[in-house]
Amino acid sequence: MNTYLATDKHRRQGTGLKKSRQMSFEKLYELLMRSTEGSNRLECMLHPFFRRNLTDDQFFTILRDEWEGLHNVSDSVEELQEIFPLYGPVRSMMTPEENDAYDALFDINIAYRGCDAGWLDGVSYSLNKKVANWFAFYVLTHAEEPTLITAYVRKDLIMAVKLRRNEEEIITFCPDIQ
Repeated sequence: MNTYLATDKHRRQGTGLKKSRQMSFEKLYELLMRSTEGSNRLECMLHPFFRRNLTDDQFFTILRDEWEGLHNVSDSVEELQEIFPLYGPVRSMMTPEENDAYDALFDINIAYRGCDAGWLDGVSYSLNKKVANWFAFYVLTHAEEPTLITAYVRKDLIMAVKLRRNEEEIITFCPDIQ
């Protein structure tokens, strides 16, 4: 009897047992919601436990539902870049309405980011200049030097469009800041 085949068969059986004991997506989502809040939810989602147990599509589905409530996203830009694809869109991160808005974008878009002058490395931009300007002066932004950034963003470098809270937000890792 070929030892390699017996070992291979044993591995497949072991993998099957492990998968049958894994939590369902619904249970993982519930655990995440019960054990976190906006200030630490993204950090927990990036923890190896959740990354090991969530597919990328499941991860992006949670981001679709929770994005607007996440805080300190800029603190996790490097980790997020490892998960997001190089080119957008990430359809599972958007609602049907947001997917339609993505499809209606131009090939090159003007986007704005309101932030502190020392905190330019963010992924959230608005297609609406007034909204971005509001963020520059928003109390929770903690901007010592409020700044409005203007950037050009290619459509294929936009990961998602988020329309909740009327922010006309786009998520991008590669803005061409002017």
